[in-house]
Amino acid sequence: GANLANYNTDEPTEAGAFRGSASAYGTFDQHGNMWEWNEAFKDGKAGLRGGSFYLNDNSGHLSAKTRYDVPSGVEYSNYGFRVTALGGAKK
Repeated sequence: GANLANYNTDEPTEAGAFRGSASAYGTFDQHGNMWEWNEAFKDGKAGLRGGSFYLNDNSGHLSAKTRYDVPSGVEYSNYGFRVTALGGAKK
């Protein structure tokens, strides 16, 4: 929920700061902290999701259905991406 995410604080936090409960996928900190680039790309615009620490962000931005398209190549301090690793096959 919104109380388990960094949004509207004007300062980013370390990864894992809002561990709370894991998502259905076993992940944490899926919303807030940084708007995350995603694979969406249309008409020269790239997709963002998740909300951020920026003061004008609100809990409505944390919803998975909230998506923004911004001109490709735009850079702001509250835009980022998530680094992931795929688990290896179990033997």
